[in-house]
Amino acid sequence: MLKSVLNASKGAKRYVAPSQGLHVSPRIEMVKILAMRRNLSTNTGRADVEETSEQRSDDSQGKDATATIPWYLREDMGSSRVQPTEKELPSIPEDAPASVESFVKLLANDYGLEDILLFDLAKLDATHEYHTDNQLAKYMIICTGKSEKHIYKAASSLRLHVKHEYGILPTMEGMSSMNLKPTARRRMMKRANKRPIATDNDYGRAANSWVMCDTMIDDIFVHMLTKERREDLNLESLWCLPEDAWKYERADKSEAESDDIFIGIRGYHTATPFSRAHCACLHTSSVQLLRHNNDISQNGEVDKRALEEQISSLKSAPTGGSVESFNERFNAYKKIHIVSPDVISFDDTVASLLSKYTSKELLLNDGMNLVSERDRDVVEIIKLLLDSPELGSKYDLDDPKEVKAYIDERFDVLAGLIDEVYRFSGKSPKLTEVPEMLPLLWRLTYYEHAASVAPNLVDRIIYDDAPFEKMSVLPSISLASNRSRDVLDLVDYYIKEESPDVKLTKSMKELILFTYGNAGKWKQFWKMWEENFHIFSSRNTDPSTSLSHWVRLVVYLTCRNDVSSMLHFLNVLLDNPSANGSLKAQLENNSYSFKSATEKKKLKESLMLMLDSISQSNPNMSSLSTVKDFALRLEE
Repeated sequence: MLKSVLNASKGAKRYVAPSQGLHVSPRIEMVKILAMRRNLSTNTGRADVEETSEQRSDDSQGKDATATIPWYLREDMGSSRVQPTEKELPSIPEDAPASVESFVKLLANDYGLEDILLFDLAKLDATHEYHTDNQLAKYMIICTGKSEKHIYKAASSLRLHVKHEYGILPTMEGMSSMNLKPTARRRMMKRANKRPIATDNDYGRAANSWVMCDTMIDDIFVHMLTKERREDLNLESLWCLPEDAWKYERADKSEAESDDIFIGIRGYHTATPFSRAHCACLHTSSVQLLRHNNDISQNGEVDKRALEEQISSLKSAPTGGSVESFNERFNAYKKIHIVSPDVISFDDTVASLLSKYTSKELLLNDGMNLVSERDRDVVEIIKLLLDSPELGSKYDLDDPKEVKAYIDERFDVLAGLIDEVYRFSGKSPKLTEVPEMLPLLWRLTYYEHAASVAPNLVDRIIYDDAPFEKMSVLPSISLASNRSRDVLDLVDYYIKEESPDVKLTKSMKELILFTYGNAGKWKQFWKMWEENFHIFSSRNTDPSTSLSHWVRLVVYLTCRNDVSSMLHFLNVLLDNPSANGSLKAQLENNSYSFKSATEKKKLKESLMLMLDSISQSNPNMSSLSTVKDFALRLEE
């Protein structure tokens, strides 16, 4: 082979074999051949192809045969000044099984994952939500990958390792093939939207940005995340000891340190936890607004002159031809409109959002995806309709008829603006593409007179051990029945015709259920409970998950503080053999085992508070003594 290569090259010099007394490995010989071939093919007239007599004498004296190998092909080119750094591994608990150290070293040394931390959940307090007695894991390993591809490769290798070493196929979540077609990716996005929106994650969407592996070995769980995803989730704060919590505190700027001119102003958010979670834009200052930190005096009055100056500067400032610049201007307009609608009107605020669709720079940008931008803008419009003080100022919102007219106008305005957003695009809004859209659309169907019992309040009471908040016995919202029915019909049509593989999430159903209760429409409330949250409607559901739905129902009824609904629950759904299902039956089905200790605690507190509320209005009702005995037995 070497002979044919040399003969095929014009002017090739004679190849001198190494001395017979010098041992040259086959790999070194092949590298020399490849290097020689490269030199011959690029410059056959170079003198460095020839071996001089001095070089041959050096070879004969036993010098390294790699002297003629290019520097980038040599094996010993490591710098003596650069020493390979050894990865810092977490300390292993003395009582931990050997598999824990084995997995840690495997992740670091074999798979190249970084910043590895190990959490022993048995060291947490027994009442802690993530103590090993309250969930499946005992050891949590969290590490960082260099990229999504790196995490996918590491996760694949880890699955094969567990399979071959232990004969078990581990459970992997968040791992998706890097070869998925766009159509398959969109289907995965739709399936991901089935999860509760309040705990929305990126499984199957941002491919392999967070992969969790239940190794099935010694209760060890492994979490592999990208750097950005890990910083966003901050999982360490969930599993660390209380004394180590300071290590994982976020470096976000607190409100006390903010110089935002709107600091301290609240009340613009809606009642849904989903829209609340995404209303940070009302408190996020743009560069222009940060320049004025005295526009609002200590008594809360707005300096309109300063705001007008800011509007003028915003109108004259160039947009830069990017979507971000248009969105930043809209957010600034919206903040000012909410505080002072007479400085910037609703129409002007909306116009700042729609101006991007008439921008030549954006329309000529081939890489601009305005399809998803349109869906997000519809969400922003709905938020503005909910937060704007201008539309509601035209109505007497203490009059039920006026409230209905106000809600009707919001829907009419939304319909017109959607036509503007999707004009000439040939598209229509995708109700399930943006997780916020359905909850916010439903939120448009009612007006809130007083504080309501929202899902996030129930979350805080059960999972954060927050105190109960009893609301007024009167309905706290006015629900436009026609509009709510129209929204549900629209969703039903969209799911059947456009996305048959998509269903309403349980959190969305719970939001609708609570809305009926807050509006005092108990007939619809109990009908929806029977149809959607009844234990026998989901036979394949884990018993502890079904029990959690019952606990949430009891907590909601306690906060809602409606005696008739509490009596209905205690008489019909607590322990009634003739009913299709009951709380006691579900407790027995789950062997009185709760997902967490706080669920059990809050169930007992709810039942006792129910009895107190009922006894105040019906002091002679003695038939509820069995309920009290049942609640007290929950401590056993």
